[in-house]
Amino acid sequence: MGQEKRNASAEEGVPLWRKAATWDAEQDPGFLIADVARLLRAAFERQISETGLTRTQWQALVYLIRLDGLTQTELAQQLDIGKATIGGVVDRLARAGLVERRDDPVDRRANRVYVTDAAKQLVPLMRSKAAELYDEVFGELPPGQREHMFNGLQRVRLKLLDNSG
Repeated sequence: MGQEKRNASAEEGVPLWRKAATWDAEQDPGFLIADVARLLRAAFERQISETGLTRTQWQALVYLIRLDGLTQTELAQQLDIGKATIGGVVDRLARAGLVERRDDPVDRRANRVYVTDAAKQLVPLMRSKAAELYDEVFGELPPGQREHMFNGLQRVRLKLLDNSG
């Protein structure tokens, strides 16, 4: 067997990011995932601009719809933002009638945040906007490749969650 054939067979199972002689952002999975996420967030914000909500406000509502009654601190942790920032987000959502603060029954210092019916009524519109965006962005990928990508990302996410704690 020639040297070239040995090198080719040895490289078959090597991930792309290990093959590069120098670091290349386009071949770095962390950079690529972060960049795609950034671009998706910006595109989604454009999609929902007519609602008057920012992406962060929408994300806060999504978490509260799933986990209604979080404290502001818990919501800030879910969104990976600071306590001061979440205070402003919740203030704006409350002024819009989409959430309400209630005293925590156990901790007098804490407030719990609950979604209102008005927020729940936004969910179909937001799902529709997200679906339109995903159709546009992922529509050119063959269905099997879309499913493979989604399943792969789910597995990576679960692995990272397992390793986090």
